[in-house]
Amino acid sequence: MLRPDPIYFSSANFDRVINQASQVLEDRIRTKSGLDRSFTGIKLINKALNTDKSKTVLIVSENDEEHEGFCHICRGIMLAFRNPTHHYLSDSFEREDALKFTAFIDNLVKILSKCRLNANKVN
Repeated sequence: MLRPDPIYFSSANFDRVINQASQVLEDRIRTKSGLDRSFTGIKLINKALNTDKSKTVLIVSENDEEHEGFCHICRGIMLAFRNPTHHYLSDSFEREDALKFTAFIDNLVKILSKCRLNANKVN
């Protein structure tokens, strides 16, 4: 579970919360998959959570559609939230946005904790 950060209690700069929550997700994916730090962002997602189960390191679900959906969600988070908040400052997020985003990331981390390694892709 993600811990509330003092940033939540500030009056601005909620992009920092989005940044940190997406960084936690990225770290958990890297740790669970066993991939090294050279894998970040989309490169990490494409390797660890590939929609093609023969190429993925992590299996989210035996159901192909559920696996694919989770992979797309994580890829979308990296593209739509992680990258912008890691490369630019933004005042477009409010406290409520930060709380909702963090709760969603927390759910993804919980699902991720139940993933299994793809026996064909273990180093």
